[in-house]
Amino acid sequence: EAEETQLPDWLSDIPLISPRRGIEFCGGQQEYLDALKLFAASIKERADELEKLYKRRDYKGYTIKVHALKSMAKSIGASELSELAAEMEEAGKKHDLAALTAGAEVLLSLYRSLDEPLKQLSEEQPQQAGRIQAEIR
Repeated sequence: EAEETQLPDWLSDIPLISPRRGIEFCGGQQEYLDALKLFAASIKERADELEKLYKRRDYKGYTIKVHALKSMAKSIGASELSELAAEMEEAGKKHDLAALTAGAEVLLSLYRSLDEPLKQLSEEQPQQAGRIQAEIR
């Protein structure tokens, strides 16, 4: 019988993330963990890209990227980030520069604040893989 995936305890210590919401959205703990790893792996790159687009005033590109972030954040249970991304997407579509200016930095710092805590996901993998190997033998 398949082991139910155990989520790391420290996940519930990250105020921006609700694992419960993420699991509901993804349909299971393993799916949620996979989504979380995917999300975590791309934070730095995607945040830098958002920042570049915003500073270049490429609001069309920014709007497309922030739309993707909205869904990704929702899938990991980061509702606040997802809602802010949705607001930025609307602002981008309307060329509402006041709203973009007000929210862009907040969005970036919120997004980037997840990088450090979620780094533990990739660091935790090796011993987990080792455990699984031991069980197979």
